[in-house]
Amino acid sequence: MLEIDVTPAAEGDQLDPLALIGLRMRKTAADLVAQRAPIEQRWIDDLRQYHGRYKTEQEASQKKSKRSKAFNNVTRPKTNAWIAQMCDMLFPNDDKNYGIGPTPVPQLSKKFDDETPATINGEQYAGPDGAPITEGMLARRTMEIAKEKAEVMEREIDDQLVECDYNAQSRVALRYAGILGTGVLCGPEVDVVTEKAWVKTGAGYQLEIRTKRTPIVRAVMPWDFFPDLSARTLAEAEYVFERSYMTERQLRALAKRFSPAQVAKALAVGPKTSQFHSPHLDELRQLSGLTNSIEDNRFEVWTYRGPVEKEALIALGADLDPNDPLQSLDGVVVFCGAVVLHATINPLDSGEWPYSVFCFEQDDQCIFGYGVPYVIRSSQDVINASWRMMLDNSAASAGPQIVRNRKLILPADGSYDLTAFKQWDYVGNAQDNLNTAFAFFNIPNHQAEIAQVYQLARAMVDEESGMPMVAQGEQGQVTPTLGGMSMLMNAANTVRRKQVKDWDDGVTVPMIGRFYDWNMQFSTKDEIKGDFQVHARGTSALLVKETQAANIMALIDRYAGHPATASLLKVAEALRTAVQSMHLDAKALVKTDEEIESEQQQMAEQGQQDPGAAVEQMRLQQIQMKAELDMQLEQARQAFEGAQRDQDRRVKLALAEADLRREAIQQQTEMMKLAQTKQINTEKLTVELRKLDQQLRTDLHKFNTELLVKQQAGLTANYGLDG
Repeated sequence: MLEIDVTPAAEGDQLDPLALIGLRMRKTAADLVAQRAPIEQRWIDDLRQYHGRYKTEQEASQKKSKRSKAFNNVTRPKTNAWIAQMCDMLFPNDDKNYGIGPTPVPQLSKKFDDETPATINGEQYAGPDGAPITEGMLARRTMEIAKEKAEVMEREIDDQLVECDYNAQSRVALRYAGILGTGVLCGPEVDVVTEKAWVKTGAGYQLEIRTKRTPIVRAVMPWDFFPDLSARTLAEAEYVFERSYMTERQLRALAKRFSPAQVAKALAVGPKTSQFHSPHLDELRQLSGLTNSIEDNRFEVWTYRGPVEKEALIALGADLDPNDPLQSLDGVVVFCGAVVLHATINPLDSGEWPYSVFCFEQDDQCIFGYGVPYVIRSSQDVINASWRMMLDNSAASAGPQIVRNRKLILPADGSYDLTAFKQWDYVGNAQDNLNTAFAFFNIPNHQAEIAQVYQLARAMVDEESGMPMVAQGEQGQVTPTLGGMSMLMNAANTVRRKQVKDWDDGVTVPMIGRFYDWNMQFSTKDEIKGDFQVHARGTSALLVKETQAANIMALIDRYAGHPATASLLKVAEALRTAVQSMHLDAKALVKTDEEIESEQQQMAEQGQQDPGAAVEQMRLQQIQMKAELDMQLEQARQAFEGAQRDQDRRVKLALAEADLRREAIQQQTEMMKLAQTKQINTEKLTVELRKLDQQLRTDLHKFNTELLVKQQAGLTANYGLDG
């Protein structure tokens, strides 16, 4: 990395390149501040809307009015819901949204089955078993080493991101993206970190202070980020300015890193000379209840990243060819006012700038996008207008309008205010009508009509923001079933998936890629270096965790045992995802692929059956057992139906016998009635009853005999008992 000498030019030199760079940088920064004023005014309006405040001119006009000034703030909950949902999706506590793996090499994978003996440095070698090392073995081992190094690199970057609190900085950037429309992250930047360690000595322990240089990530406020405004994307920008505010103490501390003479020069100039007055600063401070920026005594320190004039770089000691029009260098210049504090060439060999930009709603003509307040501004205005109308109409229609005639009456207490049991003096003429002293008029109430406008505006907010109520956790009238909720949440997250992919493309992949480049260039650990690529996994946590886990378990239950799909499904990976969706540690609960492969190999060596084959055999046995059980159930069903038919026959026979007995009883009853009516004597009645009983027994015996014969002959169906 080329460091440029920023020592001031000696007296008598005709050209001071350092002063020239400082003047040009200051002028360019001042032009950017002026050019971006319209965008900053839009941000001010977005911020006021987020905090439930009207625009400045609207608040001024409302002060002269006695009507309602209420602000029904639906912008803040919508914005906060989007920010929280994005943070939850992109940065879950039990997972990360990226991975690092070796770059796939098709030529290498084609050699996995090559049994040709490998030649290494002109010689062939044998393995531990005495067999020659083949090209396939060498290719597989090369890929294994690449995977191991990729895992070590991923852990190294994980450790660096944890130390600089990457997730917290990203959440800050997402907050700015939700409110102002643009979130900016800067990284990796080198920072000097102080570490404390207690080292054991002969007499006890001694504290050692150690320092190390480590890459960090930080969120950049959009107010202080000034890219080339002629560019539509950051990749098209020619340069980038970043502003930071420092106290006198902080600026003095820069002398340890930069030129002490230049730092002293900046301190001598003073903070007022270094400031560019931005109109938005006054309004921002007023929104927070602070004084205006006139009382701000901080220094404005600017950092420029972009091409630097070749002549100035050559004059400062850079090794460039003045006659080569294609040769140029990107520089990093730190200046305060017109005083250059530090200048260097871009430290990354890749030539990338350490900035990543994410927008809630992208603008095709500008790097800065639009936030949630801007997108729903029209609907928010309609909500506020209808809400104020409802309040004004409610107040006006709450009581009658009273018209009084002072020529007819005078209040006894001298006040015309209406109170209970008040006395009035009649001062009119006798011919005047006393009923005309007061007149009451009621203002019509239009709450229902205005409420329809209000509800329509609320629905428009959901559509315009892409944040329906169900996505905020409020179910409403949607289906309560698991499948319906899964489909509904999947549809509600369609827009969010697109935004998560935009974050992956604009932030995750470039940021992790720059960390990879930084470690490849500056790290002294050889075990992490290799040809790797970054995989973004931001969309893996989009579905609701509970429904995702339920869907995965249903998938395993339905297809894992199916003969056509069992071999196509990655059961172990699906189980890991399900366990992870339950916010549990998948590594601790589910075996890794290496453990599964090792167990299968051990069982194969011990002559045991492969688990997959054993599962298939058990499945076939279950099918056979099910068929046998079905046959037994069918036989039992047939036997039950036969027994049921016999039972029906016996029941019908008993019913027939009961009918015969009932007829006999009826005949006996008739005989007794006859005896009462015709004076039949007891002896004769007894004889008749005995004859009747004997006849009944004979008929019943004949009936049973005939029935038995017909049953034996298979003629029961013709007897009429089954019909």
